[in-house]
Amino acid sequence: MENQSVENRRIIFEFSRLAFRLDVKFYARMSYGVPFIYRSGPLCYFNTDKQGVYVGFFWGRLLQEKSKILEKDDRKLVKLVRIHSLNNLSEIEDELIELFIYAIEIDEQKYGLKKTKSTQPNEK
Repeated sequence: MENQSVENRRIIFEFSRLAFRLDVKFYARMSYGVPFIYRSGPLCYFNTDKQGVYVGFFWGRLLQEKSKILEKDDRKLVKLVRIHSLNNLSEIEDELIELFIYAIEIDEQKYGLKKTKSTQPNEK
């Protein structure tokens, strides 16, 4: 992240803030050197290229019928949303909220109630 431009960092921060307002079960973690947002499983990750920030949605293949902003490319599972600027993020905010709502539904279908270490019974 430290190698990112100030604009890209702000886009990632504002996108994350939007996501965390939607569901208290979301959490962030660095994996493979990039920031991810998780719920029961991975929902999306951030990366950058010359065009700005892109967000890869893990279940994008299942989301693409419900979203106009996901790029259709040759990836089988992950689909991308490109964010070119903070203004662009503001312009697509409503679509991103809808996308996250659908992503939460898929997360619940795929993972159901995930057991955590604190909820698993003690084995003796």
